Amino acid sequence: MKRFILLLSIIALAFTLYAGKSNLHPGNDEESRKKITNEILNNLVSEKYDDVRKDFHSSLKAGLPAEKIAEVWKSTIDVNGPFEKVLSTTMATVQGFNQVKLRCKFKNENATLEATFTEDDRVIGLYIKP
Repeated sequence: MKRFILLLSIIALAFTLYAGKSNLHPGNDEESRKKITNEILNNLVSEKYDDVRKDFHSSLKAGLPAEKIAEVWKSTIDVNGPFEKVLSTTMATVQGFNQVKLRCKFKNENATLEATFTEDDRVIGLYIKP
């Protein structure tokens, strides 16, 4: 599981660096980012892996195929058990990028789904962390 998280984090970091840094302004459209992140989670739970990629930035979409998303999500379920509910939603700005963090309750263990956004609200990073 740790290898999958590390792999996904490395891929996301590489695309973040590739896309270049932009100065985002917190509060541009927090509700839109929350909605997108919740849709990503709903699509993961429903195993609609192609739909997970709908709001991805083109560089992340090119480097993170639906098959890899499915592999990481299934590994998450294998370790943490079935998804149960969202415990909390938090917003953050990290290195100029807006993030939405969904703390999720699974049957066995909790995990956090993080989505990092460009200034035009495209997902440039997607992480599942313990």
